[in-house]
Amino acid sequence: MEDFIAKRVNSYKTDRRTGPDKVLKTMRWLGVFGWILVIVVFILFEISRPVITTFIDRWNNKVIVQPEWDKATAHVLLFIMYLGLTVSSIGIWLNTKRLKRKTDFYRIHFFFLGFFMFLGILYITLQIS
Repeated sequence: MEDFIAKRVNSYKTDRRTGPDKVLKTMRWLGVFGWILVIVVFILFEISRPVITTFIDRWNNKVIVQPEWDKATAHVLLFIMYLGLTVSSIGIWLNTKRLKRKTDFYRIHFFFLGFFMFLGILYITLQIS
């Protein structure tokens, strides 16, 4: 009887995780997907923003092609930013559900991702309205 009790008590103390489970893999892929969205956001931001005339442009008599925001691309940009904010929120939620052991930690990149996406949504919304 004592051996049975000792085995039960010791089984709670041992770490039974053998490797990354579905939650860890999901958080990893959400992080990768979120930062890929950041790269896409930077590219779309560069495409949709107004072109600023520089001194060299005026010196070479270049014409401004895009004096204001490209609305269609800016709306796609906003959609991708909302998607990134959703990915960040899901990642933070999964991470808080996962914090049960001493070795578990907050994945801070989800907070940075959400913060950057929120600021981007705010900036783009104020610029195109």
